Amino acid sequence: MKDESIVQFVRFTACADHDRFVTIWKECAAQFMDGVDEAILQRSTGSSAQDRHHYISQHTCSKANFRFEFVKGKDGYFPGHSANMIQLGGYLPVQIQCLHDENKDDVKIIAFITHPQKEFEFYYRQTFRHLNIYEAYFENCAYSYIMEFFAQEPEAIALVKQLRSKPGNMAAIYQECQLVYPARVAMQHLRVAL
Repeated sequence: MKDESIVQFVRFTACADHDRFVTIWKECAAQFMDGVDEAILQRSTGSSAQDRHHYISQHTCSKANFRFEFVKGKDGYFPGHSANMIQLGGYLPVQIQCLHDENKDDVKIIAFITHPQKEFEFYYRQTFRHLNIYEAYFENCAYSYIMEFFAQEPEAIALVKQLRSKPGNMAAIYQECQLVYPARVAMQHLRVAL
C-alpha cells in the first residue's frame, strides 16, 4: 500500500447465497479497477445470521487518481442482488503493520470508531500482533477511524468484546473472501507508521 493512498470502505448486507454474492461483487469491482490498486472483500464470521451476511469491501486508490464510484442501484441496493450497500467513506492509512492475511494463524478484527479520538492508548493496550489504522479523509465518512487488528484466534473473541466495550465502537471478526488486483498494476507495498 502506498503512503499516498486512500482506502474506500463499503459495507454490504447480503440476503442471499455467499458464493453468488462474491461472484457479483467481483464482477462489479473489476469494472472500477482502472484507478484502484486493489480491492478486498471481507465477510463477518459472527455467529448470528445477520453477522454471517455482513461484508466489508475495501478499495485502495492513489490520492491523485481517487474517484470512487461503486455501482449503486435503486434505494442503495447492489444491482442484480438483494444486498444493501452503505458507503463508509475514504480513509487515509496512518499505520499499516500487516497486509491481508500474511499470517494464516491470525484472525482479523475490524473496529469502526465513531467518536474522534486523540489517544490510542486503549487500543494499544489490547492483545494483538498487528494493527492497521485508517483515519477519515473526507468530512462525510461514517466513522472517525477504522482499525484492523490481527490477533491469534484464542484472543480474538476477547478482543472483540473489549473493543465493543468502549462507547462508539463496533467490532467484528472478518475473513478475507476475495482479493482483486488490476492486471496492469505491479503492487509495491510500503508500510506506513504513525
